[in-house]
Amino acid sequence: MDAKERMLRIAAELAKAGSRELKGEFGEQRAMKWFERHGYDYYRFPQTVKTMPKSLARRGGKRPDFAVDFGGDMVYFDAKFHLLPDATEFALEEVKLQKFLAFREWVRDEMATKDSETSFSSSTPRSSMGGGSS
Repeated sequence: MDAKERMLRIAAELAKAGSRELKGEFGEQRAMKWFERHGYDYYRFPQTVKTMPKSLARRGGKRPDFAVDFGGDMVYFDAKFHLLPDATEFALEEVKLQKFLAFREWVRDEMATKDSETSFSSSTPRSSMGGGSS
């Protein structure tokens, strides 16, 4: 069994039996490897209660997992790990989307970036594990 097959087997087992935290950590690790492989600078947001800005919490916002510098444009990513057999799309639930929109407004207000566009992406590491393109 080669490394790619081992990765897919581990991923399948995590998707079936792993806790939400294990799946999240696995997805974040895969995302970091992808950013590094493609030469992107990124910041991984701490996800503890103590590190949540109170002003963001009051707005009902959620921090994404990463801020990634795409040549001067900051894009925020929330890495997800889900087993999606034969699926080509993944969508956020409306509640989570609203939390990220609250984060976007918070960033614009706190960082005085009302004129700039703040982009968000939710990623699944499926392409980095063998499906799709990288």
